[in-house]
Amino acid sequence: MLRDFRTDEIHPIDPRVLDVLCDVRDALGSGDEYHVVCGDRSTAASEATLRAGRGVARHSCHLSGKAIDVFLPSRSLRELREAALALGSGGVGYHPRAGFVHVGAGPVRTW
Repeated sequence: MLRDFRTDEIHPIDPRVLDVLCDVRDALGSGDEYHVVCGDRSTAASEATLRAGRGVARHSCHLSGKAIDVFLPSRSLRELREAALALGSGGVGYHPRAGFVHVGAGPVRTW
């Protein structure tokens, strides 16, 4: 389910990022399922995206299964971001134009 949809490669997902997603959803009081924009990202897909000039981090947590880009249909992206930030559990990226919030189990940071 969280495979790299570009290459169909499958890599392990860090269970900590799944715990963070559960904690965020609980904090929001939502029973909705997340819609996943990006889970795992292979090195090949990341390099192709960089060559195309699209904005991805060279050392993204997606490459090590420590990040997932998501949205919840019943909550605003701002609410999702605020709940993730309040946990202080990892990286939180806010991408309203692209329609998702990046939630990670890596270092605590925001953008």
